[in-house]
Amino acid sequence: MDDAVYQYQHARSPKELLFQFTRCMVHFAVDDAQVKFCTRLQGKESWFLPFNKGYKDGAGNPPNPDGLMTNYLWKQILTKDMLSRIIENYATLVEEKDEETGKTRYKQIFPRYHQLTAVESLLADVKKNGVGNRYLIQHSAGSGKSNSIAWLAHQLTGLEDAQGNLLVHSVIVVTDRVVLDKQIRDTIRQFAQTRNIIAWAEHSGDLRKAIRTGGALSSRPLKNSRMSSPRLARITRIGISPSSLTKHIPAKTERPRAQ
Repeated sequence: MDDAVYQYQHARSPKELLFQFTRCMVHFAVDDAQVKFCTRLQGKESWFLPFNKGYKDGAGNPPNPDGLMTNYLWKQILTKDMLSRIIENYATLVEEKDEETGKTRYKQIFPRYHQLTAVESLLADVKKNGVGNRYLIQHSAGSGKSNSIAWLAHQLTGLEDAQGNLLVHSVIVVTDRVVLDKQIRDTIRQFAQTRNIIAWAEHSGDLRKAIRTGGALSSRPLKNSRMSSPRLARITRIGISPSSLTKHIPAKTERPRAQ
């Protein structure tokens, strides 16, 4: 796998038509133990991320009694159905603007294995057992939690039961950090081109209005998007800042006495 990464970095020119940015959705480097991927070849600066299952709460892949440790790549990920889902719901080109310099750059996104597994598992469970259950998804720092939330919110609102009825009509995202709050809001917006489907609630009154009116708080078109879906027009996504919650939490709460 390291040899494949080296070959991409030193023997594959990003100026060649096939290897130019946005020409390929993803580049995989694979051996019998590990998988890595890159979405933009830049010579020696090409950055490869792991696409492994993880093993014993660490990196790598678990032993596979039925074959190679990396055969999940072609048996689970590169199948016709899953690859189609990745192209439709995950892989995208996003626009990022530096607030200080005003410069705009584009970034190609492809899900990592843990992100894809988390979102797909949640969607499958909701479709099978319905709404109302609780889940805990753990992401370490820098592992792409914002994208996981955006992918999940994007697809939950299009999830249907056996009769074709929507299971989820609105998704409310609550964050506890200002930086993460803005990051998730911008990430979710990049999945939609339809106007007035994402509402931003800075205060509880904004949240109440968004729920009552269906989220049409802003009349401005959503920008920074390279991905859209017809079903987005019939849903609402609402983001809540921490201040809208803390302002309405009593300063003191009386604890029940121990029996």
